[in-house]
Amino acid sequence: VLVEERIYGRDMTVGVLGDRALPAGEIVPASKEFDYAAQYQSGGARELCPAPCTEEEHRLLGETALKLHHALGLSVYSRADFILDAEGRPWCLEVNTLPGMTPNSLIPKAAKVAGMTYQELCEKIVSLSLEK
Repeated sequence: VLVEERIYGRDMTVGVLGDRALPAGEIVPASKEFDYAAQYQSGGARELCPAPCTEEEHRLLGETALKLHHALGLSVYSRADFILDAEGRPWCLEVNTLPGMTPNSLIPKAAKVAGMTYQELCEKIVSLSLEK
């Protein structure tokens, strides 16, 4: 049996590319809960990128995602998912070592906000991989 405190807050996600955190995104479920329908069914959630949060929250989310990326020994790209609580503290839910990479996935959306095309993102992933 595993018992954990439930953390209430906003569903946030931050991609990491190399040694750089991409802009944070927020997943807003259509219903009260982020459930299977919200994650996998069309219209179940809206993805806001960049996330509507303060500069301090963006900075903290980015720094935390980078720390997790490095602590896990990752080097090319990853995506960390968080709950941002009412006090602005990020609680890590998971780190995705192979996040989705369709043009409509979260990492490409964040890269676009950072000024990268989908092709440039893919080329950067390949070039970082070849450096390893």
